[in-house]
Parts: sequence; C-alpha cells; structure tokens
Amino acid sequence: MTVTSSKEDLFLEWIKTRVTGKDIGNPEVVIREADAFAQETHLMAVGESKGLLIDDILRKKKPMVMIELGGYLGYSAVRFARLLNEHPDAHYYSFELEERFATIARDVIRIAGLEHRVTIVVGHFQDTYKLLKEQHGKDTVDVAFIDHDKPRYLPDLHILLENRMVKKDSILIADNILRPGAPAYLAFVQSTPLVETQYVEVLSGSGHKDAITISKVL
Repeated sequence: MTVTSSKEDLFLEWIKTRVTGKDIGNPEVVIREADAFAQETHLMAVGESKGLLIDDILRKKKPMVMIELGGYLGYSAVRFARLLNEHPDAHYYSFELEERFATIARDVIRIAGLEHRVTIVVGHFQDTYKLLKEQHGKDTVDVAFIDHDKPRYLPDLHILLENRMVKKDSILIADNILRPGAPAYLAFVQSTPLVETQYVEVLSGSGHKDAITISKVL
C-alpha cells in the first residue's frame, strides 16, 4: 500500500532538503525556499507580496513582543521573528490550534535558527491567551498578526482588547480580509474609536485580489 504524504509533510521535507549546510540558521534562505514551494503547491501562508508589506511595518516598529493567531507551518513566525527588536528579550509567540502543524513549525523555526526567539502555544486562543502572562510574563503585545479561523477574528480581537493585551500604539495586522473574508472584523475595526485602521488591497500568492488591515490602537 502506498502512503501519500500530506502537503504539510511535503513542505517540511522540501525545507529540510533545500536548507542544508551553511544555510541552516539563515531565516532568509528558509523564507526563499518556502516561497518557492508555494509557487508549486498552494500553501496557507501570508506569502511574499503581503509579507514584504508587513516586513516594512515591523522594521519601523521594532516590536519587543509580537504574537500571531494561526501559526500553521511556521512561515510567518520565521518571516516576522527575524525582524523583532534586536534586544535579546524580544520574543514572538505563535498561537496555533493544531499540534500536528505546530510540530512541523518547530522544525522549520529550528532550521531557520530562530527557536530562541519563537514560542509556539497550542490550542484555541480563547483557552490559551492567559498563558502569555501566566507562563511567559508578558502583559501586552506590540504587534498582533491575525491569520487563523476567519470567524474567530473578531471574538479574539475582543479578547485582546478586553484583557488589555494591547496598548496605545500597538499594531493589529489581519490577513485575508477579502479572501476568504472577515466581514465582521472589518466592519468593527473600521468603525470603532478604539483603533485607527488602514485597509490595503494586495494580490495573494495565487494572483487573486485580497486585502489586509493595519490597525493602530488609540
């Protein structure tokens, strides 16, 4: 009987076979190879075009604490953790629902040499958000990247706001606002006086029109 590897397993194998020798520990090479994989096989990842836009935001912000909701296979963790503040205490927390994806992400992050900068927290965010303070001693975040289950965008944003996990000038970046879409989240961030939101249309890796929102907490 032939055992068919999942797309996720194929991605990890791609990274392991193409990031070797002196390239191990270089996040730029991991990102390049992940983008190359995504050109051949659809991958749920922020991708190069949107990634470059967010890279610029992070270079200006220099976050000490960044979280993401929806880590999947570690692409965004590698891409964004490399742009944290240079302070040794700067850290990236990736909240991922599925342990099977988190296991692959840990390998990818290790190959990129960023395991000391990234912690993966597994489970539903509504159940695990308290661990940021209880286990890691972080009261607030400088940047949150939201890219998980689209119906959870708004409820989990409320968790961040109501528990004061974001502060003045914290930045909230949400992906896939048009495709597949997060209309409730979009309506809220465009109308609430709690944040100031920029809506940016971009092309996804597959060439479809999409959008991200960039919200600054007021």
